[in-house]
Amino acid sequence: MVFDKHPCWREWGRDQTMLCCVPLRTGVFLNAFFTMLVSIFMIASKEHTEEFMRKFSGGYALTSRVVIGFIEVTGVLWGIMGIMGTVLVKNSYIRVYNWYQIVRVCAWFGMYYSDVPLLLNCELWRSDITKAIKLYGWNPVMYNIAMGNECYQERMDFLIFSFISLLFFIYLITCNMRLQATLEQEPRYLLRVPKETPMGSFYTESIGAGGSVGQAPSGADVRYGSTGPQGKSTMAWYDPYGHAAPEDFDPSQPVGPPVRAPRPVRPTPARLQTAGLPPGYQNLW
Repeated sequence: MVFDKHPCWREWGRDQTMLCCVPLRTGVFLNAFFTMLVSIFMIASKEHTEEFMRKFSGGYALTSRVVIGFIEVTGVLWGIMGIMGTVLVKNSYIRVYNWYQIVRVCAWFGMYYSDVPLLLNCELWRSDITKAIKLYGWNPVMYNIAMGNECYQERMDFLIFSFISLLFFIYLITCNMRLQATLEQEPRYLLRVPKETPMGSFYTESIGAGGSVGQAPSGADVRYGSTGPQGKSTMAWYDPYGHAAPEDFDPSQPVGPPVRAPRPVRPTPARLQTAGLPPGYQNLW
């Protein structure tokens, strides 16, 4: 993305809050919850809810009233999906809910196209109602506003509150997108373990090259035993710190199973020293 190179954009993308105080995931959850709540109010009391929401989301024309009503009523399904996405941390659910918000914002611009001319000519419903009906058709909402002498106040309230609401819903879309980007990123502390590979507790060393191919378990104290060319018991002493075998180490004594230190230490380059073995020969466990 081109904007990722700009420092201001990168700083904004790393912001994990909404409205500078609410955690991003909690903010998206509240957004989906209030979407579901408004949809329930629209279903239960459509007339009162439309009258209250008209100054924010429009609906003065019949076309915009039908479209906005359909979007708000179906919001109960998309709101539930957004809630499930934030609770279960499902990126696909959050993405579907965000598409609903994008459709709602697009319908907002269509609402402006149909409602703004009505409000600009609101006084026409008082001065020449015949011409108003001829231009826009019969509209009881605009007729009641004009007869109540509330055209100017209604027009100013709509232009101010609807524009602020539009900006706020666009901001909610960007917050949702930031949450999606956060969920798609893999945390740095996760370790990717390759599949179908041996465990890290095994250690091998190249005989031909003379260098270590793998790495011994960190902090381990491992003894190796074998039978030499003349039937003598031979040992190999491994020390993760690179020290030589202790002087009191007796190769003739029987060797027990490998012993692991109780507390692992930071991995260091392995160094294996052998005792009594012919050159080029090592017996590894």
